[in-house]
Amino acid sequence: MTPPPAPARPLLRRLTALGPAMGRIAQTEALRAGLGAGIGIAIAALLVTLLPDPRGTGIYLIAPLGATAVLAFGLPNSPMAQPWSAVAGNTIAATAALIVAHLTDPPLTQGMAVGAAVIAMSSLRALHPPGAAIALFVSLEAEAGHPPDLWFPLMPVAVMTGALVALAVLYNRLTGRVYPLRRLAPPAAPAPGSDRPSNLDTAALEGLLDRFNQSSNLGAADLGRMLAEAEELVAETRFGATRCDEVMTRVLLTVTPMTRLVQIAQLMGFHDLKSLPVVERGKLRGMIFQGPVLRALSEGRPGLRARDLARPVVPVAPDLPVGVLLARLSSSHEQAVPVTEAGAPEGRLLGLITRTDVLMLMFHRVRLPNAPQPPEVTSPETTSPEAPAGPPPTQPGAKDAPAPDTASAR
Repeated sequence: MTPPPAPARPLLRRLTALGPAMGRIAQTEALRAGLGAGIGIAIAALLVTLLPDPRGTGIYLIAPLGATAVLAFGLPNSPMAQPWSAVAGNTIAATAALIVAHLTDPPLTQGMAVGAAVIAMSSLRALHPPGAAIALFVSLEAEAGHPPDLWFPLMPVAVMTGALVALAVLYNRLTGRVYPLRRLAPPAAPAPGSDRPSNLDTAALEGLLDRFNQSSNLGAADLGRMLAEAEELVAETRFGATRCDEVMTRVLLTVTPMTRLVQIAQLMGFHDLKSLPVVERGKLRGMIFQGPVLRALSEGRPGLRARDLARPVVPVAPDLPVGVLLARLSSSHEQAVPVTEAGAPEGRLLGLITRTDVLMLMFHRVRLPNAPQPPEVTSPETTSPEAPAGPPPTQPGAKDAPAPDTASAR
């Protein structure tokens, strides 16, 4: 086939740009949305037919409710499909259109009704596209000589929209979709073991949406989920197929459940440790971190033992990609993550992955050609603060440090 002449190519590109902008929707999702919208409208119509005098009571279907069904059943994550946007938006638009219809004459009524509806809905954070259709419907009916009465915004608009939204809530939950849109919890520190990489709170996420004029298209909760998934994907891509057992520290200082507080404090102080695994017969029983140790010392509780200070942790399997751990180790709560057989909570301890281990891996992945090289490591015990090279030199007047239990993952 002969290619088109050069002048036609820019025109062809422009025409191609007018094609579909949406990504492909899975057939199962399209079927789910279509069935939901159809069922919702059918049930609403059935309820109307059960009334003795639908027109007399003001409860009847209007065409814009079909567009509301598309949003509520097909786009349940959209801010414009949420209950407030749907019910309040349609009601506000109908009210604004009635006011405009009483104050203006055609042909200005239609445009002013739609414009006033959009401004009112946007001002009250209830933008709902079908509301503009309702406003146009009101103005056209008024021009035809049979304007809706003053109860029109309430019945049928608010009542029928509310019924449709209630059906959408039930249907979406039955089919595995979250509706109404979930809201993020107030900003809080992530719990240990949390798999949420994104630490942005609701205000920060909403600020991003406002900056890019996307508040009407995407909710803060969904943006947070997308950022979290993106950060996780970037981390996994950056570290490639590197596994936890390839970077973990294998020679560890550990304590038994019966180790006393004083011995634990001495170990942490002498060896500059931020965490200590609690091991019994080779199996992990928890982790001790600096915070509880300092708190116990300040409260004067020397009788505490390791079992009293140990916190449960979520270990990982040795074949887990290191990138998955980036979120956990970037939080302020976990300094190290234990690696056990098959990731069992109380499995045999194989090693420990510390922040230093991950930092060294990141350095080797992203360093520049002329970047200074790190000092050569002569012993595996020096790869992280959790695995010291040996006992410190004896200082005058200092008592000998207790001999720690040493677990080697062979």
